[in-house]
Amino acid sequence: MSEMIEASSYETVKQSQGLTHHPGHIKGAKDLIITSAVPLSSDSKQAIVDGFSRLTQTTYGNVSYVVDSALICGVRVQSDSFVYEWSYRKQLRELAQALAESGRGEEDE
Repeated sequence: MSEMIEASSYETVKQSQGLTHHPGHIKGAKDLIITSAVPLSSDSKQAIVDGFSRLTQTTYGNVSYVVDSALICGVRVQSDSFVYEWSYRKQLRELAQALAESGRGEEDE
């Protein structure tokens, strides 16, 4: 399931990806990091930026693209305020958490 969650480590992600100052960086403009499991076409990248801009009602001037195969499949879009992630990695993490919680409930009975 996809969701919006607050991004507590946005600056850490930017620094770890070397995205704090890059060519074409517009000072004062909002930053957006798009991470995908595989390289995206220009049209796909633009569609993600446009959709996230509509969703957050924000215009992003600094957009960075990162390929991270650890997502397995999917995309993560991150700004200074929010993270939107739909990936198999996230679904597996949520499944593991649900299984761990259901296991704890059985021990209590």
